Amino acid sequence: QLEFSPDGKSITCVDRDGLLSFWDPLDKRTVEVLRGETPLPRFTRFDFSPDSKTLALATATQVYLFDLGTKKIRPFSEKMQRVVDLRFSPEGNLLGLLGGSGGSRSRTIQLYDANNGQRVTEFASSSQSLIFSPAGDYLAVHSYARGVRLWKLPAESNTSVVQGHKGNIRSVSFSDDGSLLASGGAGGVIIWDTTVWEKKGFIPTESGVMYVDFF
Repeated sequence: QLEFSPDGKSITCVDRDGLLSFWDPLDKRTVEVLRGETPLPRFTRFDFSPDSKTLALATATQVYLFDLGTKKIRPFSEKMQRVVDLRFSPEGNLLGLLGGSGGSRSRTIQLYDANNGQRVTEFASSSQSLIFSPAGDYLAVHSYARGVRLWKLPAESNTSVVQGHKGNIRSVSFSDDGSLLASGGAGGVIIWDTTVWEKKGFIPTESGVMYVDFF
């Protein structure tokens, strides 16, 4: 995993050995290296808070918060059977965790208050990843099934499933203004109009799509 911080002041990467490295993008200098738990597990995923002050870090079974100012790290969640994905909400007040054991059918999504660590809600979802809409009013999750499931926040009501792919969905992404949602997988990319949740366009591909994003 490789990402810019939201303020653009650092590039962060977690490698196969579980090392988390920070680079200064201007002088190409490694400014810090953070190692996960020893012995294993090691860091596997991360996500920046919107203000670039905190980094949520996942090992295989637990989530930590790393304060980028004080350089202090602390456990955030109880140990889970497996941490699959984690995301801050656009306002940074919520941290969503996707975890579970074994296959995707036994997974759950947990939403936490990012400030005090209190669990806000939890619901079952056979998903591979999660993403918040830019306004923070929807949580979109996808599995290897052919639909994208949408949860309305903060009520956490399972509002709808948009379907249209002929095969597995592997990635979803919202446009910056939240008006569009792209879902990619077998067959190509579908663009959805989020105001009415209807198909707006389709981009076919021969080999399928592993990742989609708006630029």
